Amino acid sequence: MIPDNHYFDAIWPNPIQQRVLEAGLSKDNRSWEAWLAIKEEVEGAHNDWAIEELFPLVYRNLMEQGFTDPGLEKLKRISMFVWIQNNLRFNNLEKVLKAFQAAKIDTILLKGAAFIPLYYQDQGARGMGDVDLLVADKDFLSTCELLESLGWNPLFDMRFFDLRFNKAVHFKDPEGYIIDLHHRILYGSGGVPVFLDELIPLKIGDVNVRTLSATDHLLHTCVHGLILGRYPPIRWIADGVKLFEMASEKINWERLFRLACECGVQLQLKLALNYLQKQFNSPVPQDILRRLSECQIRPVDRFIAQSRMQCQRGKLAKIIKFRWYDYRKAIEQEETINHFHLFPKYLQSVYQIDRPLKMFSQLVIKALRNICYRMGFDFFKD
Repeated sequence: MIPDNHYFDAIWPNPIQQRVLEAGLSKDNRSWEAWLAIKEEVEGAHNDWAIEELFPLVYRNLMEQGFTDPGLEKLKRISMFVWIQNNLRFNNLEKVLKAFQAAKIDTILLKGAAFIPLYYQDQGARGMGDVDLLVADKDFLSTCELLESLGWNPLFDMRFFDLRFNKAVHFKDPEGYIIDLHHRILYGSGGVPVFLDELIPLKIGDVNVRTLSATDHLLHTCVHGLILGRYPPIRWIADGVKLFEMASEKINWERLFRLACECGVQLQLKLALNYLQKQFNSPVPQDILRRLSECQIRPVDRFIAQSRMQCQRGKLAKIIKFRWYDYRKAIEQEETINHFHLFPKYLQSVYQIDRPLKMFSQLVIKALRNICYRMGFDFFKD
């Protein structure tokens, strides 16, 4: 049974969210039955963004199967809005990519910007909050400067950016569009080099770019999806199911297992694949699930994975331990004997703090916030 959830508390869909996913992804009467079960919830007022961002997919799926219902009009309007927004985003993205090409910056598309043309093949079926782009370490800072020269403002104080500790920076243009510029695919030390040997071509407008293979997209989707955020992260499930529908024969399972071990994300991959298989009959080989269950996972990787999947509010000791483990994983490639001397730099990069005294005050505030939260008060809002 899928547990109920609350924001900041759960990584898996609650029963209503599960029904929305079934309405948007199933290809038989199960989708219609799911729609009837959630119809009243959809038509009413609610604040569940995790559900609302799936409405376009629900509408497209039901209409493709010939189901009609007056209640789908609301979802139709949302789908049309998403289609318009995505067209504007891709037009905007094409301009940015042309500027990158002129500057000889090799760019790789990630997540929604690649999934929509490859696996959804419908710009009205999946929304995008931002566009995710990946560039090499050596090009990252110059790419940031180029974006700023084009009118994109970083939503991160670049004085504190450190390639070892920050994997991406968000940029926003005057019209409100957002680019999430990455130099690393996964959190921690696992990341780019192991993914760059199997890229595939993709065309955005008149621009030829590259993106990850189906195998690598699946790994990235599963691992990134199992990170608890401000909203229950359930759209990764739709992405995973659509990937299986469109490209299951292209998945190299041996490569997937090897990459998971190299990046230390076996636990996340096992949980995600097990869910997709059980809930949506995704064709995941039992042998892969068995090997993922039996393989040895380093304690640091297990703790980081579990921490990213759980609400840490009110658990100060776990937050400190997580930050230390995350730091240790980030400097694994550093040739250093003293593992402590870079930790203050790590904290500065993560919390964007310029002075030690300010860092101390921030830690005191965080400690007070956690104490109050454990006592049942929530005076300190994020």
